[in-house]
Amino acid sequence: MVYGGTLEKNFGRDTVRWLAESLAHEGFCVHRFDFRTNLPGAEYSSFGMMDKINDLFSVYGSLHARASKDPRANIFLLGTSMGGYIATILASYLPGRQSGVILIAPAAYHPDVLTYSVRFGSSFREIIRRPGSWEQSNAFEATRKISRSLLISYEDDDVIPPGVIEKYRQSLGTAVSSDELTRKHYVCLPGRHQGSFADPERMSLITQETLQFVSGFVDVSVYR
Repeated sequence: MVYGGTLEKNFGRDTVRWLAESLAHEGFCVHRFDFRTNLPGAEYSSFGMMDKINDLFSVYGSLHARASKDPRANIFLLGTSMGGYIATILASYLPGRQSGVILIAPAAYHPDVLTYSVRFGSSFREIIRRPGSWEQSNAFEATRKISRSLLISYEDDDVIPPGVIEKYRQSLGTAVSSDELTRKHYVCLPGRHQGSFADPERMSLITQETLQFVSGFVDVSVYR
């Protein structure tokens, strides 16, 4: 699980616990982690997008090494908001290494954020506030390499522009794969972007959609 941009500490362990526990109850082994940006004592503005991407690469590498020892293992990336963008970048560098990618209201950023000199402060804000900067995002090209995807958006999203979601839909729809299990699904849930992970009803819907998507490739019951 790859969460989005937030200043809260221990966000991965605390805020998305409800969703993680719901998926675990259904037979998933869920791995949550905190980016170094959100560890106690960390100064968020001392880090940038590249630090978050490197954190995910490290965590994913460890999980993949363990999963490769079990022929039944399947790895699904689930990214929300900024985490959705980060997940697509990893998936593009490691095509075919995931059983599927689940993007929940994913953000998109101009490629200029992908440099160590751009940190989460004035330089980052300057880039993302450029009119239409997201339209040039490398995320959309990255998603073309994803053959199995679930895209979830919110009807009244006050964070992610509707154009971003539509662009993701278009890019995921053009993904090419010879895999007969290629599958792409899109669903729009009611409500706003903010407060998503504090709403049990919303989490229940996300859990149901995730299970339906994953069940197209994996018999979850064998893990219970």
